[in-house]
Amino acid sequence: MKTQEQLEKIRKQMDSYIQYFWYTDKNILSPVYGINNYGTVDIYLSVTLKLPYHVKKLPFKINSAQGDFKIRSTQLTTLEGMPRRIEGNFEMCFNQKITSLAFCPQIIEGDFDCLLQNITSLQNAPAFVAGNVSIYAKPGLIVDYNGIISGDLYLSSNGVNIINMPTVEGNVKMSDPDYLSKIRKSVLNGIIN
Repeated sequence: MKTQEQLEKIRKQMDSYIQYFWYTDKNILSPVYGINNYGTVDIYLSVTLKLPYHVKKLPFKINSAQGDFKIRSTQLTTLEGMPRRIEGNFEMCFNQKITSLAFCPQIIEGDFDCLLQNITSLQNAPAFVAGNVSIYAKPGLIVDYNGIISGDLYLSSNGVNIINMPTVEGNVKMSDPDYLSKIRKSVLNGIIN
């Protein structure tokens, strides 16, 4: 648990960053966030986060987002501080300095879109996604993912290396031209049942 002084410091940090949260609902009548006793932030609506270029890492930890959470065109180098749980869609696109899914939200109750990132692996991807997962990544993406996806999985990357596939209740679609031979090889090696 945090002291009142520590909580006030976090509140001041959030207040200084709140201008970078673009809200889906412009008619906001209630507080847009709260800080719990552990010093983590709960966001109460859908937001798009656009940070100034000097920000490489969030200076606060978000516990949950009760709506869609989008990160677009930032200079973040890490997902540290991101919500552990998102009650909507999680979209990260054009964040070229993020190279890893470490600290990625683990529970997403909507879709997970990871577009034009420089990630090389799906390690640390969400443990559960209630919707679809779309990954557009650089060539040579390593799929080592133990999560559960209730919707479809779409991977777009040349030279995908499949080590471990998630449980996918929907369809798996890949734009890698060697997709079928890799799936056959994965089945023969016991990676996919």
